[in-house]
Amino acid sequence: MKTLEAASSSGHENLMLYLLDQLISKTETPGNVEWPPLLIYWAAWLGLVGFADKILGLGCPPDPEVEWTETLKASPLFEASRAGHLKTVRALVKHSANHKFAGGSYDRTPLHLAAVEGHTEVARVLLEEGKAEIDASSDDNFIPLPEEDFQWVPLVVASDDGLEKCVRPLLDNGANVDICGPDGTPLRYSACSGYLEVCNMLLAAGANPKSELLDMPILHQIFNMTSREKMLGILDQFLETDLDVNAKNKKGVTALLFAMFAWPARVEDFKITCLEDNVRVDAIRKFLDHGADTNVPTGAGSYPLPFAVSRDRYKLVELLVQRGANLDQSDQFNETAVTRALKQPDILRLLLKKGANPDLSKRASQTPLIASVEGGLTEVVELLLEHNASIDMNYDRIWKKWNVIRSAAIGEYLQEFLEFSSRIDIDEGDDKKGIAAIRHPDTPRDNPRRLLNAGATIEAVTTRSRNTPLSAAVTTTDGLARAKLLLERGVSINRGSPWNGSPLCQACWRGEWETAKFLVEQCANVNQTCDGLNVDVRDNMDCMPIHLAALNGIRNFEVILENGGDINARDKMGRTALHWAAQSGHRQVVEKIISLLSDKTAIDAPDIDGWTPLCWAARRPSWLDEEFASESPEQKEVITLLLENGADTAVLASVGDEKWTPLDIGRFSACARESMALLARGVVSNDASDGPEKHGEIGEPHKVKLRRGYYQNYYCDACHWASSSPSRIANFNIC
Repeated sequence: MKTLEAASSSGHENLMLYLLDQLISKTETPGNVEWPPLLIYWAAWLGLVGFADKILGLGCPPDPEVEWTETLKASPLFEASRAGHLKTVRALVKHSANHKFAGGSYDRTPLHLAAVEGHTEVARVLLEEGKAEIDASSDDNFIPLPEEDFQWVPLVVASDDGLEKCVRPLLDNGANVDICGPDGTPLRYSACSGYLEVCNMLLAAGANPKSELLDMPILHQIFNMTSREKMLGILDQFLETDLDVNAKNKKGVTALLFAMFAWPARVEDFKITCLEDNVRVDAIRKFLDHGADTNVPTGAGSYPLPFAVSRDRYKLVELLVQRGANLDQSDQFNETAVTRALKQPDILRLLLKKGANPDLSKRASQTPLIASVEGGLTEVVELLLEHNASIDMNYDRIWKKWNVIRSAAIGEYLQEFLEFSSRIDIDEGDDKKGIAAIRHPDTPRDNPRRLLNAGATIEAVTTRSRNTPLSAAVTTTDGLARAKLLLERGVSINRGSPWNGSPLCQACWRGEWETAKFLVEQCANVNQTCDGLNVDVRDNMDCMPIHLAALNGIRNFEVILENGGDINARDKMGRTALHWAAQSGHRQVVEKIISLLSDKTAIDAPDIDGWTPLCWAARRPSWLDEEFASESPEQKEVITLLLENGADTAVLASVGDEKWTPLDIGRFSACARESMALLARGVVSNDASDGPEKHGEIGEPHKVKLRRGYYQNYYCDACHWASSSPSRIANFNIC
């Protein structure tokens, strides 16, 4: 037997048969021979059908039990099927070899191996003679499986590798055409691998291209996975089925949009290549030919046409326009194909020629025309103007609304716009400041001359400051040259802003010596005055200069007061200047206001929350930086002044849902002990102060002892006003 084992390793079947005959002739009971497992393994591996059939007939087991089977992970039938030894497989099957044995790295059965290796007749023998399970699954750990049931079954393996001769017997023997492998059905595998004939076989056998086992519609998968040489042919086949070409994947993307979004990469011949544009466009054309809707968005709101424009794909844009794409459809970013084409003149020309609206959408709050002007896109500007883009629409931002003529004047395109003078209001200003192009400081030196030549009003004033072009020009870096130009054209030398002053006044204020000298030489009025600012203006919170001056200190307060400031004016919180002065601890301001009060009951005037000036004084001194104040805080002295003038210490002010006295407010605000004593006992006469000092808790009569507050932030919820509006933000750090 040892000699036979040694001979088997040579694979010399005649020698092995000779030695076997010699062995049997000397054995009285051949059926009791213990056959070394190595013999049947060698016979199966090498395809020694004569030797295998003979020892199997003499009683050699087809599936010997040996310890190294677990290591080898192969049975004789497994080895013969993998090698494609048809006759050896038939011999093993005849002697009842186990067709369910699963081995190899992926625990595949002999039928799996025959399918994956393309051994058609071996698969047929296993199915027809061995009765192998046609849908037996393997445990392929190479690909993570979403569900244990989704395995590499023979039909999936054969379809993935395009083994038509294996697919046919599997189908003929009843294989489930819609069974699911790790990533889908056999039809999905054959389509993505580019095997058209296998696809036809599976479809003819009833495979469902809309199977719910597919995690993505099959058209998406074909575009994403199939090689570029085979993809179009595969698409043709599937588009002839009853597939819904507008079906969406889990992200709400149709096949049309997927073909535009995806940038499939292929690994072929050890090189990574991307799908060529002509193939992409041909695929999209096929989708359109079969009813793809050009105006169906993704779940996120992207549309085919704006997206194609953003990818700078002229052929694709042209195709979509031909097939009825909405030229003015805006995407989730409120941009249309036009706004996305501003840096692609050829595409923009196509869109405008086909009737796209040049004004419909905005990019960063700018109309397409203004965006192009500010972006320096000369060709695009000309295109938009040629197609009647509106030059009256504004740059819509919270803080400003620039019109197109103003944008052009400070850029390089004024001459182009002046060609359309009949459509332009050359004196149009922005929304609130009313700054016209002729007056803007950023207008290049040559452009004021062009504007004047085109008829710009030389005395145009701004809405807010009432500055003229000359008074504005003298404050610019090239103010002297601008002033000379304007005076040459007859501008009034003394007309300026009522508040900022004449051109000469503003030149002096800005230190523009040469300009000031020139204006004097041109007989500017050196004694001209201006009206000054209005002290009755209010901000969003109805705060007036008198309030903020009281907060700042006596010097600022007296200036505002002398110019008509009203000490009784209230802000939206109901506070007067006295509240503001008391809050900041400015004794001199409080003293001044009290001296001016005709009605002394105003000492206890409440705001909308019932807070009197004494309540505000009881808070900690204002956090206003003393560096910017015109008076130092004196909390104790302010409280004393208010009390001496009759301020009520028992007043109850609202703090949330509670009612607090000035003493409660002082305790919470960590007032100094001297201030707390005043709030608790009032102003004590000199005689009373000579008595014995009383120690203990200040304000003992109060039944409720409020906890002390802890300062946590620079801002205060009661007097830090912060409010926004469409035109500005008011933000005061005053507490």
